[in-house]
Amino acid sequence: MALVVGINKYLKPGFPNLNYAEKDAIALGGELRKLGFRVVVMTGSADGKLKATRQNIDDQVNTLVRPLTKDDVALVALSGHGQQLQVTGADGKPKDDSFFCPLDAVKNDKDTLFSLSYLIDEVLARNVGRKLVLVDACRNVPKDPSRGAKGIQGKVYALPEDTAVLFSCRAGQESFESDELQHGVFTSCVLDGLRGAAARDRQVSWSDLVAHVNRRMASSEIKRFVPSGRRQVPIPAGGVPFTVLGELGGFAGSKAGQEWDGNGLKMKFCWCPAGTFTMGSPESEVGRSSSEAQVRVTLSQGFWLGCCEARLRNWMSSS
Repeated sequence: MALVVGINKYLKPGFPNLNYAEKDAIALGGELRKLGFRVVVMTGSADGKLKATRQNIDDQVNTLVRPLTKDDVALVALSGHGQQLQVTGADGKPKDDSFFCPLDAVKNDKDTLFSLSYLIDEVLARNVGRKLVLVDACRNVPKDPSRGAKGIQGKVYALPEDTAVLFSCRAGQESFESDELQHGVFTSCVLDGLRGAAARDRQVSWSDLVAHVNRRMASSEIKRFVPSGRRQVPIPAGGVPFTVLGELGGFAGSKAGQEWDGNGLKMKFCWCPAGTFTMGSPESEVGRSSSEAQVRVTLSQGFWLGCCEARLRNWMSSS
Protein backbone atom coordinates (compact mmCIF):
# COMPACT_ATOMS: atom_id res chain seq x y z
CA MET A 1 0.00 0.00 0.00
CA ALA A 2 1.14 3.55 -0.68
CA LEU A 3 -0.33 6.89 0.36
CA VAL A 4 1.15 9.85 -1.52
CA VAL A 5 0.36 13.43 -0.55
CA GLY A 6 1.33 16.69 -2.29
CA ILE A 7 0.19 20.25 -1.61
CA ASN A 8 1.05 23.36 -3.65
CA LYS A 9 -1.22 26.03 -2.18
CA TYR A 10 -2.43 26.29 1.41
CA LEU A 11 -5.61 27.86 2.73
CA LYS A 12 -4.11 29.73 5.69
CA PRO A 13 -1.42 32.46 5.85
CA GLY A 14 2.22 31.65 6.56
CA PHE A 15 2.76 28.93 3.95
CA PRO A 16 4.34 30.16 0.67
CA ASN A 17 3.03 28.55 -2.51
CA LEU A 18 4.92 25.62 -4.00
CA ASN A 19 5.07 24.74 -7.69
CA TYR A 20 5.58 21.00 -8.05
CA ALA A 21 4.56 19.20 -4.84
CA GLU A 22 1.29 17.99 -6.38
CA LYS A 23 2.98 16.99 -9.62
CA ASP A 24 5.53 15.08 -7.53
CA ALA A 25 2.75 13.19 -5.76
CA ILE A 26 0.92 12.28 -8.96
CA ALA A 27 4.12 11.06 -10.66
CA LEU A 28 5.19 9.03 -7.61
CA GLY A 29 1.76 7.44 -7.42
CA GLY A 30 1.99 6.42 -11.08
CA GLU A 31 5.40 4.78 -10.71
CA LEU A 32 4.41 2.94 -7.53
CA ARG A 33 1.32 1.55 -9.25
CA LYS A 34 3.55 0.18 -12.02
CA LEU A 35 5.56 -1.64 -9.34
CA GLY A 36 2.41 -3.25 -7.94
CA PHE A 37 1.45 -0.95 -5.07
CA ARG A 38 -2.15 -0.17 -4.25
CA VAL A 39 -1.91 3.63 -4.30
CA VAL A 40 -3.98 6.54 -3.06
CA VAL A 41 -2.85 10.02 -4.14
CA MET A 42 -4.06 13.07 -2.23
CA THR A 43 -3.48 16.68 -3.29
CA GLY A 44 -4.51 20.11 -2.15
CA SER A 45 -6.46 20.68 -5.36
CA ALA A 46 -8.36 17.37 -5.30
CA ASP A 47 -12.03 17.04 -4.39
CA GLY A 48 -13.87 15.08 -1.72
CA LYS A 49 -12.01 12.47 0.30
CA LEU A 50 -8.81 12.93 -1.73
CA LYS A 51 -8.44 16.61 -0.79
CA ALA A 52 -5.40 16.74 1.47
CA THR A 53 -6.99 18.15 4.63
CA ARG A 54 -5.91 17.06 8.12
CA GLN A 55 -8.96 14.88 8.67
CA ASN A 56 -8.88 13.32 5.20
CA ILE A 57 -5.19 12.34 5.48
CA ASP A 58 -5.82 10.76 8.87
CA ASP A 59 -8.89 8.89 7.55
CA GLN A 60 -7.14 7.64 4.41
CA VAL A 61 -3.99 6.30 6.07
CA ASN A 62 -5.97 4.52 8.79
CA THR A 63 -8.35 3.00 6.24
CA LEU A 64 -5.52 1.84 3.99
CA VAL A 65 -3.42 0.14 6.67
CA ARG A 66 -6.31 -1.55 8.48
CA PRO A 67 -6.34 -4.69 6.25
CA LEU A 68 -2.54 -4.97 6.16
CA THR A 69 -0.49 -7.52 8.12
CA LYS A 70 3.01 -8.03 9.47
CA ASP A 71 4.01 -9.43 6.05
CA ASP A 72 2.99 -6.31 4.14
CA VAL A 73 4.74 -3.09 3.15
CA ALA A 74 3.29 0.41 3.56
CA LEU A 75 4.89 3.46 1.99
CA VAL A 76 3.85 7.04 2.77
CA ALA A 77 5.29 9.92 0.71
CA LEU A 78 4.76 13.54 1.75
CA SER A 79 5.57 16.65 -0.26
CA GLY A 80 4.76 20.10 1.09
CA HIS A 81 5.39 22.35 4.08
CA GLY A 82 6.00 21.27 7.64
CA GLN A 83 6.80 22.52 11.11
CA GLN A 84 8.75 21.49 14.19
CA LEU A 85 6.81 22.17 17.39
CA GLN A 86 7.25 21.33 21.06
CA VAL A 87 4.74 18.86 22.51
CA THR A 88 4.30 17.06 25.82
CA GLY A 89 5.60 13.50 25.78
CA ALA A 90 4.08 10.47 27.48
CA ASP A 91 6.40 11.10 30.43
CA GLY A 92 5.02 14.61 30.83
CA LYS A 93 8.24 16.21 29.60
CA PRO A 94 8.41 18.57 26.61
CA LYS A 95 9.83 17.20 23.35
CA ASP A 96 10.06 18.28 19.73
CA ASP A 97 7.85 16.67 17.10
CA SER A 98 7.88 16.99 13.32
CA PHE A 99 4.59 17.77 11.58
CA PHE A 100 3.45 17.70 7.97
CA CYS A 101 1.19 20.62 7.10
CA PRO A 102 -2.13 19.59 5.53
CA LEU A 103 -4.07 21.88 3.23
CA ASP A 104 -6.00 23.44 6.14
CA ALA A 105 -3.04 23.73 8.52
CA VAL A 106 -2.83 26.74 10.84
CA LYS A 107 0.75 27.81 11.49
CA ASN A 108 2.04 26.78 14.94
CA ASP A 109 -1.22 25.02 15.82
CA LYS A 110 -0.31 21.35 16.30
CA ASP A 111 -3.97 20.32 16.45
CA THR A 112 -4.30 21.24 12.75
CA LEU A 113 -1.05 19.50 11.68
CA PHE A 114 -0.23 15.85 10.91
CA SER A 115 2.36 14.42 13.30
CA LEU A 116 5.06 12.18 11.79
CA SER A 117 5.55 10.39 15.11
CA TYR A 118 1.80 9.69 15.22
CA LEU A 119 1.93 8.39 11.63
CA ILE A 120 4.82 6.03 12.37
CA ASP A 121 4.20 4.97 15.97
CA GLU A 122 0.43 4.93 16.24
CA VAL A 123 -0.75 4.11 12.70
CA LEU A 124 1.93 2.26 10.74
CA ALA A 125 3.73 0.38 13.53
CA ARG A 126 0.48 -1.07 14.88
CA ASN A 127 -0.80 -2.36 11.55
CA VAL A 128 1.95 -3.27 9.12
CA GLY A 129 5.27 -5.11 9.15
CA ARG A 130 7.52 -2.88 7.06
CA LYS A 131 7.03 0.88 7.13
CA LEU A 132 8.62 3.24 4.57
CA VAL A 133 8.34 7.04 4.58
CA LEU A 134 9.57 9.55 1.98
CA VAL A 135 9.62 13.22 3.06
CA ASP A 136 10.34 15.86 0.39
CA ALA A 137 10.44 18.99 2.52
CA CYS A 138 12.92 21.33 4.17
CA ARG A 139 14.25 20.63 7.62
CA ASN A 140 14.68 24.23 8.68
CA VAL A 141 12.69 27.43 8.53
CA PRO A 142 13.20 28.61 4.92
CA LYS A 143 15.08 31.90 4.88
CA ASP A 144 13.99 32.68 1.35
CA PRO A 145 10.62 31.05 0.56
CA SER A 146 10.59 32.62 -2.90
CA ARG A 147 13.33 30.22 -4.00
CA GLY A 148 11.15 27.15 -4.07
CA ALA A 149 11.88 25.81 -0.59
CA LYS A 150 9.36 23.87 1.44
CA GLY A 151 9.69 23.10 5.09
CA ILE A 152 9.77 20.32 7.59
CA GLN A 153 12.38 20.47 10.32
CA GLY A 154 13.58 18.42 13.18
CA LYS A 155 16.02 15.77 14.24
CA VAL A 156 15.82 12.05 13.55
CA TYR A 157 14.48 10.18 16.56
CA ALA A 158 14.50 6.49 17.41
CA LEU A 159 12.16 4.61 15.08
CA PRO A 160 10.19 1.40 15.59
CA GLU A 161 11.74 -1.79 14.25
CA ASP A 162 11.41 -2.33 10.49
CA THR A 163 10.84 1.38 9.82
CA ALA A 164 12.83 3.44 7.31
CA VAL A 165 12.56 7.14 6.51
CA LEU A 166 14.31 8.98 3.68
CA PHE A 167 14.41 12.75 4.15
CA SER A 168 15.12 14.95 1.14
CA CYS A 169 17.78 16.88 3.08
CA ARG A 170 19.72 16.95 6.34
CA ALA A 171 18.65 18.90 9.41
CA GLY A 172 19.13 22.63 8.81
CA GLN A 173 18.97 22.32 5.01
CA GLU A 174 16.31 23.25 2.47
CA SER A 175 14.62 21.11 -0.16
CA PHE A 176 14.47 22.78 -3.55
CA GLU A 177 12.24 22.61 -6.60
CA SER A 178 13.42 23.06 -10.18
CA ASP A 179 11.57 24.70 -13.07
CA GLU A 180 13.82 22.80 -15.46
CA LEU A 181 13.08 19.41 -13.90
CA GLN A 182 9.43 20.34 -13.30
CA HIS A 183 9.72 18.49 -9.97
CA GLY A 184 11.30 18.75 -6.58
CA VAL A 185 15.01 17.97 -7.02
CA PHE A 186 14.82 15.08 -4.53
CA THR A 187 11.62 13.61 -5.96
CA SER A 188 13.08 13.79 -9.46
CA CYS A 189 15.85 11.45 -8.30
CA VAL A 190 13.35 9.12 -6.59
CA LEU A 191 11.31 8.94 -9.80
CA ASP A 192 14.44 8.19 -11.80
CA GLY A 193 15.19 5.28 -9.48
CA LEU A 194 11.67 3.86 -9.53
CA ARG A 195 11.65 3.98 -13.34
CA GLY A 196 14.63 1.66 -13.54
CA ALA A 197 17.83 3.50 -12.65
CA ALA A 198 17.85 1.83 -9.20
CA ALA A 199 16.88 -1.62 -10.49
CA ARG A 200 18.91 -4.80 -10.23
CA ASP A 201 17.74 -7.83 -12.18
CA ARG A 202 14.55 -5.90 -12.99
CA GLN A 203 13.73 -5.43 -9.29
CA VAL A 204 13.66 -2.14 -7.41
CA SER A 205 14.44 -2.50 -3.70
CA TRP A 206 14.25 0.13 -0.97
CA SER A 207 17.98 -0.12 -0.23
CA ASP A 208 18.93 0.27 -3.89
CA LEU A 209 16.52 3.20 -4.26
CA VAL A 210 18.10 4.99 -1.28
CA ALA A 211 21.60 4.33 -2.64
CA HIS A 212 20.59 5.62 -6.08
CA VAL A 213 19.05 8.80 -4.68
CA ASN A 214 22.16 9.48 -2.58
CA ARG A 215 24.46 9.02 -5.60
CA ARG A 216 22.24 11.05 -7.89
CA MET A 217 21.87 13.95 -5.47
CA ALA A 218 25.67 14.05 -5.06
CA SER A 219 26.28 14.25 -8.82
CA SER A 220 27.29 17.50 -10.49
CA GLU A 221 24.37 17.09 -12.87
CA ILE A 222 21.86 17.41 -10.00
CA LYS A 223 23.84 19.77 -7.77
CA ARG A 224 23.42 22.50 -10.36
CA PHE A 225 19.71 22.68 -9.50
CA VAL A 226 20.55 23.67 -5.93
CA PRO A 227 21.22 27.44 -5.52
CA SER A 228 24.87 28.44 -5.27
CA GLY A 229 26.19 28.29 -1.73
CA ARG A 230 23.40 25.94 -0.56
CA ARG A 231 23.46 22.19 -0.01
CA GLN A 232 20.75 19.55 -0.16
CA VAL A 233 21.90 16.14 1.08
CA PRO A 234 19.34 13.35 1.55
CA ILE A 235 19.52 11.55 4.87
CA PRO A 236 18.06 8.10 5.70
CA ALA A 237 16.89 7.04 9.15
CA GLY A 238 16.00 3.65 10.57
CA GLY A 239 16.08 0.53 8.46
CA VAL A 240 14.15 -2.43 7.10
CA PRO A 241 15.19 -5.92 5.96
CA PHE A 242 15.85 -6.22 2.24
CA THR A 243 12.55 -5.09 0.73
CA VAL A 244 11.64 -5.32 -2.95
CA LEU A 245 9.29 -2.51 -3.94
CA GLY A 246 8.39 -4.15 -7.22
CA GLU A 247 9.52 -5.52 -10.55
CA LEU A 248 9.84 -3.48 -13.71
CA GLY A 249 7.54 -4.36 -16.59
CA GLY A 250 9.20 -5.73 -19.72
CA PHE A 251 12.91 -6.50 -19.80
CA ALA A 252 14.90 -3.65 -18.31
CA GLY A 253 18.60 -3.32 -17.68
CA SER A 254 20.01 -2.82 -14.19
CA LYS A 255 22.69 -0.20 -14.89
CA ALA A 256 23.88 2.14 -17.62
CA GLY A 257 26.07 0.41 -20.19
CA GLN A 258 24.81 -3.12 -19.45
CA GLU A 259 24.97 -5.23 -22.61
CA TRP A 260 22.44 -7.82 -23.76
CA ASP A 261 22.50 -10.18 -26.73
CA GLY A 262 19.75 -12.63 -25.80
CA ASN A 263 18.03 -12.45 -29.18
CA GLY A 264 17.95 -14.71 -32.20
CA LEU A 265 20.50 -12.64 -34.15
CA LYS A 266 22.85 -12.23 -31.16
CA MET A 267 22.84 -8.48 -31.77
CA LYS A 268 24.38 -6.54 -28.88
CA PHE A 269 22.30 -3.87 -27.17
CA CYS A 270 23.31 -1.39 -24.49
CA TRP A 271 20.97 -0.27 -21.67
CA CYS A 272 20.26 3.49 -21.48
CA PRO A 273 18.50 4.24 -18.15
CA ALA A 274 15.89 6.88 -17.53
CA GLY A 275 17.28 10.25 -16.48
CA THR A 276 18.14 13.79 -17.50
CA PHE A 277 21.13 14.84 -19.59
CA THR A 278 22.43 17.71 -21.70
CA MET A 279 22.24 17.18 -25.47
CA GLY A 280 24.16 19.35 -27.92
CA SER A 281 27.58 20.97 -28.07
CA PRO A 282 28.97 23.75 -25.84
CA GLU A 283 29.76 27.02 -27.59
CA SER A 284 33.47 26.49 -26.88
CA GLU A 285 33.63 23.25 -28.91
CA VAL A 286 35.79 23.46 -32.02
CA GLY A 287 33.80 22.99 -35.22
CA ARG A 288 30.47 23.48 -33.48
CA SER A 289 27.52 24.18 -35.78
CA SER A 290 25.02 26.94 -35.01
CA SER A 291 22.28 24.30 -34.90
CA GLU A 292 23.93 22.39 -32.03
CA ALA A 293 22.55 24.44 -29.14
CA GLN A 294 22.54 22.63 -25.81
CA VAL A 295 19.19 21.57 -24.34
CA ARG A 296 18.17 19.50 -21.32
CA VAL A 297 16.52 16.19 -22.22
CA THR A 298 14.61 13.96 -19.81
CA LEU A 299 13.99 10.27 -20.57
CA SER A 300 11.05 9.02 -18.52
CA GLN A 301 11.85 5.38 -19.32
CA GLY A 302 15.00 3.42 -20.06
CA PHE A 303 15.58 1.72 -23.43
CA TRP A 304 17.94 -0.64 -25.25
CA LEU A 305 20.19 0.89 -27.91
CA GLY A 306 22.11 -1.11 -30.50
CA CYS A 307 25.85 -1.17 -29.71
CA CYS A 308 26.94 -1.31 -33.34
CA GLU A 309 26.13 0.76 -36.38
CA ALA A 310 23.54 -0.90 -38.60
CA ARG A 311 23.70 -0.39 -42.36
CA LEU A 312 20.69 -1.34 -44.44
CA ARG A 313 21.00 -2.09 -48.14
CA ASN A 314 18.84 0.14 -50.31
CA TRP A 315 16.59 -2.71 -51.46
CA MET A 316 14.23 -0.27 -53.17
CA SER A 317 16.83 0.55 -55.80
CA SER A 318 17.01 -3.09 -56.86
CA SER A 319 13.27 -3.67 -57.07
